Amino acid sequence: MDEKELREALVYWGRKIIEKKLVVGAGGNISARYKDTMLISPSGLGFDELEPNDYISVNLETGKTVSDGRPSSEVVMHWFCYLGRSDIHAVVHTHPPLT
Repeated sequence: MDEKELREALVYWGRKIIEKKLVVGAGGNISARYKDTMLISPSGLGFDELEPNDYISVNLETGKTVSDGRPSSEVVMHWFCYLGRSDIHAVVHTHPPLT
C-alpha cells in the first residue's frame, strides 16, 4: 500500500468509527505506520471532517512532526506503540459515549 492509499484508508476507517458511534465530535484519534513515519489524525477535527491530506506525518525515529498541522494530543501514545512493537501497523483510540 502506498502513502496515498494509506491516507485514503485512514479516512475510510475514521468515517466507519463515526458511523459505529465510537466517538462524538472530535474525540478519538487514529494512526497508521508508513515506512519510517506514522500518519496520525490532527487535533481538533472530527473524523467526518478529514480528507486524506489532513493526516499529519510524524517521524518514528524522532517523534517530530514532518508535515504541516498539529497532530492529535495523543501523538506520544501512538508513537510509543510503534516504537515498542514493530508488528503494530495501526492504532485506534476511541471515546465511545456509552462507556
